Amino acid sequence: MLSIIYMLKTILFGSTSISSNKQPVPKTQGRVWQVTAVTPGAIAFMAVLVCFNTYVNDLTDVCWAIFLHSPDQEFAAIGAKTQIGYAKRFSMYKKFLMVNAHRKCIKNLFR
Repeated sequence: MLSIIYMLKTILFGSTSISSNKQPVPKTQGRVWQVTAVTPGAIAFMAVLVCFNTYVNDLTDVCWAIFLHSPDQEFAAIGAKTQIGYAKRFSMYKKFLMVNAHRKCIKNLFR
């Protein structure tokens, strides 16, 4: 799960944000959008984009970089070619994060 956070940080603030504590340059997406905190929705979005082995409600949902490696041309609720339910997965991942927000491993994602 921590790798999803690093990927999100890289997309928002650039690759150097992973190894540096310096302020990002003004033109990064994170600065342009004034991102100051990570939300369950942001993590769920990244999980749909780059999903790896995930455990939800004791069921194994195995997927590998779902959208990024799919033949779907746009990020729609349901993939036109694959019929993958991207919106359903997003909701499932977000719900998991919110329901388990009290757990230490989930709290660590938002520090």
